[in-house]
Amino acid sequence: MLNANSNWDVTPKKIALVAVFACFCAVGIWCTTPTSTSRSSTEPSVSEPTEEWNAHTIVFCYKENEVKADQDFKGRRLLVAGKIGKIGKDMLDTPYITMDEEEYGLRSVQAFFSNSDLPKLAELRPGQIVKVTGTCDGLMISVILKHSILKSVDQ
Repeated sequence: MLNANSNWDVTPKKIALVAVFACFCAVGIWCTTPTSTSRSSTEPSVSEPTEEWNAHTIVFCYKENEVKADQDFKGRRLLVAGKIGKIGKDMLDTPYITMDEEEYGLRSVQAFFSNSDLPKLAELRPGQIVKVTGTCDGLMISVILKHSILKSVDQ
């Protein structure tokens, strides 16, 4: 039981701060996750990228100057090569991979895929080098690629 002098006393201000933080987290996850698994209706009709980027370089650009990186990358279809860090699903069950994670996994390129890509993603392993195309959606802890397509896997 907590005493009256404890720093763990629950106050309306603390409850409000926790609620606001939880709302920001939920909105951030909702805004960065594709809502449809159909490529034809969600993927922008843009030509395939011609220039290949290294995932580490994109993370570095965002770390150095997010405003400039958004001007260079956000909304563009990118071809990104990188080493797989994690393979998983987010809270809304959307499959993703991370590439070229920084120490402690705080920053990476996170590519989101449709459920139709699950069989391909199930064959991947951390440490493999992949090439992915996706539409850059900017920085939300990681650099987000939406509507991603797995282009190649190096064994």
